[in-house]
Amino acid sequence: MVVWVFALAARVRPPRLAQHATRARSDLGEGARIAVIEPAFVLAAPAGTPEQEFIEAEAELRRLYAGLAGAGLGVPPGGAATALYLLPDAGSYQTFCVARWDRPCVSDRGFFVPSDGLAVVDLVNGGTLTVLHEAVHPLVLARFPGIPTWFYEGLAALYETPRYAKNGVLHGDRKARIGYITP
Repeated sequence: MVVWVFALAARVRPPRLAQHATRARSDLGEGARIAVIEPAFVLAAPAGTPEQEFIEAEAELRRLYAGLAGAGLGVPPGGAATALYLLPDAGSYQTFCVARWDRPCVSDRGFFVPSDGLAVVDLVNGGTLTVLHEAVHPLVLARFPGIPTWFYEGLAALYETPRYAKNGVLHGDRKARIGYITP
């Protein structure tokens, strides 16, 4: 059932970059910090989010997108963009979810809503690792709509800790979650 819901939601066309930037200012306030990573992402954070964390997340996201696009997992022609909201702490993260969806966030770190073209991350609990994890979901779903949840979650886990070869080729770190998943 869950796989079917995600597969159906992945076919909904989320907004484009300009629409995401406008929506981010509306959702996060006029002082929101916004970075556009063309053609894939609008990265946004409310005023008061630590600047260095935003800069690091933006740099890592740009590098990851370049690597994934080089491997054929970029935004497909005519594909839609994704907004990634970075919320500075657990309180603002949960407050955002309740205001937006009338319920608490579904994860304590971050999540992606395909039908909205929106990923939301708690920077304190999730950090850059979760930003990269959530960024992989829309790219995989755009190329492979209807794939099982376990598959795109596995790819997201693989590339949340990217490794880059000297020639720039992107590799995922297979061992990054071993201590997290296994005792």
